[in-house]
Amino acid sequence: MLQSYAVVLATLALLAFISLLAGQRLRAAPRVPMHFRLDGTPGWTAPRALGLAFTPILAAFVLLPAAALLGNLGLGPLPVLPLSFSFIAVHLLHVRMMAKALKL
Repeated sequence: MLQSYAVVLATLALLAFISLLAGQRLRAAPRVPMHFRLDGTPGWTAPRALGLAFTPILAAFVLLPAAALLGNLGLGPLPVLPLSFSFIAVHLLHVRMMAKALKL
């Protein structure tokens, strides 16, 4: 069970690090795109700090209970790994799309 929490904490730390780096890169933009239409154009925006903190906060609300529930199965960190990798991949994609939409 502790291994599951270690994976979750490492994931949250990586997500926060990605957000910090993106915040430095996007500091010229007071607002960042949060939603993208099918053609890739931004739909609506949020303040930069909130936009970059959204995925790490959402990950904490999903991964911590998942680690608590799935950690008791005796499978180690395996059930939490796909969720963790998914959050990291989606966050990287979102940050890339933000930078592309803002032309940075």
